[in-house]
Amino acid sequence: HFLSVVAGCLAVRMQNQINNKVLASYSMVALPIGAMAMPIAIYLPPLYSGSLGLGLATVGLIFTLARVWDLVTDPIMGIVIDRYGSRWGQYKHWVALAIPMVMLAIYKIFIPNPADVTAIYLGVWMLVLYLGYTMLSIAHNSWGSFLADDYDERSRLFGWREIFIIIGMIFVLAIPATMDFFGQSSTHNKVAGMGLFCLILFPLTVIPTLVAVPDKVAERSEALGWQDMAVYSDLTPYSGVYLRQISPPLLLSQPQLRFTSFSLLMRLNFRTTQAWHCCFTLLLAFSPCLLG
Repeated sequence: HFLSVVAGCLAVRMQNQINNKVLASYSMVALPIGAMAMPIAIYLPPLYSGSLGLGLATVGLIFTLARVWDLVTDPIMGIVIDRYGSRWGQYKHWVALAIPMVMLAIYKIFIPNPADVTAIYLGVWMLVLYLGYTMLSIAHNSWGSFLADDYDERSRLFGWREIFIIIGMIFVLAIPATMDFFGQSSTHNKVAGMGLFCLILFPLTVIPTLVAVPDKVAERSEALGWQDMAVYSDLTPYSGVYLRQISPPLLLSQPQLRFTSFSLLMRLNFRTTQAWHCCFTLLLAFSPCLLG
C-alpha cells in the first residue's frame, strides 16, 4: 500500500512537471535582464560623472530619483498587469510591450551622443528604462507563478531563471575585460559594447519566451486596493507567515528584511496569487537599497 501511494505521488508530480523546453524558453529572456543590470550599477555612474561631464552629485541624484520612481511604479504596474490581459494571455503582451521600451532606453543611455547628454537627458531615459524594466520583471515573474503551481516546481523554475541571470552577468562583464585585453580602455566604448550586447540579446531571447511558453487565459481579476493590501496578512492558507509579524526593528535590519521577503516570496500560493502580491514582496526585497 505504501509503495502504491509513493508511486501515485510520483506520477502526479511527473505529470505536473514543467518540461525543459518551457523552462529554457521562459528563462532565456532573463539573460539580457541580468546583463543589463550589471553595467547600470558599475559602469554608468563613472561614465556620466566622468567623461560625459555631468558631475558626481548630479549623477547620484538622478540615479536616486530613478530608484524612487521604481519604488512608485512597482505596485502600480502590479495592479495594471493584474487587471488588463489580452487575447494572447494575461502576461505575454506585457513582456512584448516592455522589450521595445527597454531597448530604446538602453540605446539612449548606453550609446549616447556626448553632445546630447544633459541631466534632463539622463533623467528622462533612466525613468523610461526603469519603467520598462518594472513592466518586464513583474510580468515575467508573475508569468512564472502561473507556470509553477507547487513549491518544488517554483524552486525549479526560478532556479533556471537565476542561472540565466548569472550567465548574463558573466557574459556582460567579460566584454570590458576583453576590450582591455585588446587595448580598448575607453569607458565610453566599454559601455557601448555592453549596451550593444543587450540590444542583440533581447529580441533573440524574447522570441522563444513569447512563442513556446504557455500563458494564462486573460481574465479581469479583482486586484487588491491599497487599503486591502495594508491589512493583507495571511499570504497562503498554510504558510503561517504573516505580514503583521514584520516589526519596525525588522524593517530597519537589511539582512533580516531580505530574508523575510525571500521567505514570503517562496511561500506564496502562486496559483491564487496576483502580480500585485509578488510585486509587494519584491518591493520588500529591494527596499534596503533605498535604506542604504
